[in-house]
Amino acid sequence: MDSGGEEFEVRYVLDNRPLINFVLTGHGDLLQCICDNRTCTTSSVRAQFEKSAKHLCSALSRSRRSDCDCTQAMLVACGSWSQHFEPGAIEVVSIPATQANLTLTLERKYPDAIDPGESDVLALCLQRSWIAVLDDLPARQVALDLGVSTIGTVELLIRAVDREVLTLLEAEEMLECMRQTPWGRAPTYSLSDVRSGIQAIWPE
Repeated sequence: MDSGGEEFEVRYVLDNRPLINFVLTGHGDLLQCICDNRTCTTSSVRAQFEKSAKHLCSALSRSRRSDCDCTQAMLVACGSWSQHFEPGAIEVVSIPATQANLTLTLERKYPDAIDPGESDVLALCLQRSWIAVLDDLPARQVALDLGVSTIGTVELLIRAVDREVLTLLEAEEMLECMRQTPWGRAPTYSLSDVRSGIQAIWPE
């Protein structure tokens, strides 16, 4: 991976789904903590997040489950999601022209596996040897093909438990709340099964 001779501190580049999972369950601040204050994202992912958040908040406000604790937490978070991109929070990294070309190349090579946000995330990570924060299996498989390191929501929650940022019970409750965002590919297994080795995070 050519970085043009410039040194880059390793950072975690967030895709839309992990952002939705943490921010709209009221725990966006944990992303910075778990990722050692080295998170960032791209303008395309931010645009996706804004669209997803508004759609989800509208759906939640009409939901029959509006009295659910998780739904209430998400509705509260809806009013402050933009604060997560303020200075000192999640940085939106500008895409240089060289990376824009790489993004287009990835979109053409993997048209059925990655969306524009994921292609930007992967291009940035490929160019700078950063870590892609992804939850969709097809995008992760592309990352493996490219040699890009990945981490997902489940792994971030487990890291939070291992670092004693969260108890296992708190992390399990967060995962259950995240399943209600809705998350089409949300795992049905428990975090304790992953930590004990009973369940793999990703299919082999």
